[in-house]
Amino acid sequence: MNEQGHKVCNKTVLELMREMGLYSISTNAKKEYLKWKRGENRKVH
Repeated sequence: MNEQGHKVCNKTVLELMREMGLYSISTNAKKEYLKWKRGENRKVH
């Protein structure tokens, strides 16, 4: 929206995302998931 010349705040973007059922994930989520899948992040009991 900013690229199109509209001024918006983070709160507005968050509300729009929630309305559309979208969620923000961390930029390294895939990397963390792959580590978990390989067992690197699992706790050993």
